[in-house]
Amino acid sequence: MKKKNVKVILNRSPKLVNMIKVLFMVLTICVMNSCAEDSSDDGADCQTKLDNNEFATVAANLACTDYERGSAELGLAGFLFSEFIKEDASNNFPAVFGLTATGCSNTGTDSDAGVYKSINQRHFVRAQYFTRTKPTVRTTAEKEISFFSTLGELIVMSHCEIDTDLNGTISEVENKSFTQINPNDSPGNSELTVSSTIFQVLDSGGNAKLIDTDLGTCVNDPDHEGIWNAANVPCTFPTVFAAIYPIVKVESLQQLFDPTATKPITDPFDFLSTYTTRTRLLMTDLTSLGVKKDDDLYESVSETVGKMDNGGTCSNDSIKVLDLMTNIVRVAAPGTSTPVTGYKNYNKLNFSKIAEIETGENAPSCPVSFPSCTASTLSTARIIFQISVGNFTGLYETANTEIKDTLTKLSTLTIDSTTKEIIPVVKDDNKIALKELLCQSE
Repeated sequence: MKKKNVKVILNRSPKLVNMIKVLFMVLTICVMNSCAEDSSDDGADCQTKLDNNEFATVAANLACTDYERGSAELGLAGFLFSEFIKEDASNNFPAVFGLTATGCSNTGTDSDAGVYKSINQRHFVRAQYFTRTKPTVRTTAEKEISFFSTLGELIVMSHCEIDTDLNGTISEVENKSFTQINPNDSPGNSELTVSSTIFQVLDSGGNAKLIDTDLGTCVNDPDHEGIWNAANVPCTFPTVFAAIYPIVKVESLQQLFDPTATKPITDPFDFLSTYTTRTRLLMTDLTSLGVKKDDDLYESVSETVGKMDNGGTCSNDSIKVLDLMTNIVRVAAPGTSTPVTGYKNYNKLNFSKIAEIETGENAPSCPVSFPSCTASTLSTARIIFQISVGNFTGLYETANTEIKDTLTKLSTLTIDSTTKEIIPVVKDDNKIALKELLCQSE
């Protein structure tokens, strides 16, 4: 047996606290200096009610204009300009918006505005509906409300989903907990053991056998699983082959994700994708309100988005580990297909993919029993997963907890459930992938 241990630190969660700083900068500039001239009809009854903070009445009144109803929804969301000009406003946004644990957990779908994850966010997305989605041609006043509602939504999202104690400060602990990337400095080793004596051999009829080249023995492997156990039936040692696969034992994998996390693994990626989409809308509103693309304000917001939706093109040890594990889960047998259809078309991984992370690892030598074997013959390995010491499975869902947890969550994030192919990681597509998350610290 030849074993190589690989240990790579994966503590690369993005500094989400910086997002809040950028948002506050935008908010401060626009509230204090105004992004455009104010526009309202002081003589209208709806405007009078707005001035009196009768927000619920205006929001429900179909006779009020889209601008007025959007303004009312902004008020219901807790966005009151008088609160933001207070000296300590930036130190406690949850208090400014009136955020509560109950309100932050109030999720649902609004008939006009779509999905929301807090009662405050619902009002913000409704304000955006009235001032961005619904109007055919937007007024300057509607653009202002659209801008502020989007900005307020981003701040509320950040605190509701990351600032778990709602104390106004996003700590490093909360930041790491949100990303669900393993916060430990030592997330474990990846151990892939390549057998130098056990091979899976396919005959001309496609039947699989496992051979022990040291002992000169073999057993039938009808399911193509690659595991030598008591259930295998002894066979005659083959002398010809159609294919030979080295057996690679996945004994352990680094825990990419926090094993103590209780929320769905998709939560941080849904958040970041929404954040990216909303921030781009924010930039659209800035432009329509006369803020130039070379303005410091616009550039700061744009830079924040670029760091998130970055295309995952960086190169670091974490990405190498991710690529290896993603390739493993891409070829792995799905639980619904085995052992009914067997493992013939699954768990086959190009040895070069293993070598990408198992630096210095060489492909096994051809067995002397098969003189026609060449190095290219052994380009593909059959992988199996450890259940416990000495016990293996072809199904990672039944492997040990660390392997199962890492590959299950990784599958959810990186593999298209329909095509079983890796989901493309694309820059500026308004979706944040795990690879992009790991590249944000570059």
